[in-house]
Amino acid sequence: MRMSAGKIITRDWWGPGIKKRPVKKWAFGFSVQHNRKQVRRFKSEWKTAEDAAKGLAAFQLGLAPKTEPARSSCPKFTLGQAAGRYLEMKARKKSIREDRRILEVLQREFGADTALSDLTASRISAYKAKRLAAVSRQSGIGLSTASVNRPLALLRHLLRLAHEEWELLLTVPRIRLEKEPQGRIRWLEPDEEQRLLEACLASPSPWVYPITMIALESGCRRGDGRSSMTSWPDSRVRGKAGCGRSGRSGRPSSRPWWRPSWMTSTSTIPATTSRPGS
Repeated sequence: MRMSAGKIITRDWWGPGIKKRPVKKWAFGFSVQHNRKQVRRFKSEWKTAEDAAKGLAAFQLGLAPKTEPARSSCPKFTLGQAAGRYLEMKARKKSIREDRRILEVLQREFGADTALSDLTASRISAYKAKRLAAVSRQSGIGLSTASVNRPLALLRHLLRLAHEEWELLLTVPRIRLEKEPQGRIRWLEPDEEQRLLEACLASPSPWVYPITMIALESGCRRGDGRSSMTSWPDSRVRGKAGCGRSGRSGRPSSRPWWRPSWMTSTSTIPATTSRPGS
């Protein structure tokens, strides 16, 4: 939070007085910069500059961040106990199986009986350097950046939970992730797109062509395209946007579709209520 020192200002105006005659009136107030925004306050009871200064002080104290009492110590909690509590909290997570595998790797590396307070930044940095120098047993080459970052990201999230929500850690060690390269982007040539659509039309499944058409026009993922077709009543055209379900969050999402391609794809939608893949 950023706040300037502020200053005392005055404001004058003409208002009705005795016998409704215009009388010049004034009031004291203050002006202060708060989070890059100008804040001004005036009150009729502030008759002097001292009253306005007291109001400024009260305003600054009311917006000041409240400091939590520092904890002198935290109960000892091991990495194995934290992993068990994390798995209970994330029981409904779709990728919980992968998280469980990564936690088992971290417990073998640091030790399940190691206290969370002993997981210092230097120790985690040494583990990161070891992973960067490691060679994959399957391919015989170095580990990818994603393979190095995923365990570090999970460990960082676990330590932040222990500090912010569980109150089991006084400070969180700094963990830096490696910068991941952008994935390969491949655009279809016009002749490739034409051959793809012809192959989709020749498919015995009536759903292949419309799903492919939606994917080409909207750029959605495979799961988004399938969900748009399975929830077909919610996927009608609304203007020039199609509404479907996001494959990751489950919330409704809309993407722009070109009307000519959409009309072409809707003309090939099978007149059945069965879902694709069922």
